Amino acid sequence: MSSDAGYAAFLGRVQRDYSNPPPSNETPTAEKAATVAGIVNVNPAIRVPGKRYYVSETDEPFESVSFTWHKRTLPDKYEFWRLVGVQNGQEITQLEPSTWDSRGEYMDVVHDVTKATGGGGAVRVYRVEGAGSRVEYFVVGVDEGNGKLVGFKVLSVES
Repeated sequence: MSSDAGYAAFLGRVQRDYSNPPPSNETPTAEKAATVAGIVNVNPAIRVPGKRYYVSETDEPFESVSFTWHKRTLPDKYEFWRLVGVQNGQEITQLEPSTWDSRGEYMDVVHDVTKATGGGGAVRVYRVEGAGSRVEYFVVGVDEGNGKLVGFKVLSVES
């Protein structure tokens, strides 16, 4: 943790009782869109199933994302790099969902993305390396009917 406040926030998240709904002053994750360049309104077919967390050194919630995308195929890593506005020096790796989720813990997330693409679209995971040990995973598929790339993103800390 980089500060006492960050550590206190972390302790608050891990010790919170997640069996109850969030306090009314919190915005549900399903209603927030990520703040990456190029993201448009979240596709209503993509909604985070409850409070779903990705387990890493910090457990972070999945967030809905939706990008304008008028192609029938998933972007290659260079197209995705331009789409999300990655900084120079950041590496993007394309992964199959089964490689990213080798234990099957997040197959519901993959299933939700598949459903949002009309049920037959391919799903891919893009791993975007950030500063230090921070990594963002984008689990996305093409929603041809709406001209969008839809899915989820989640932050992971991997040291």
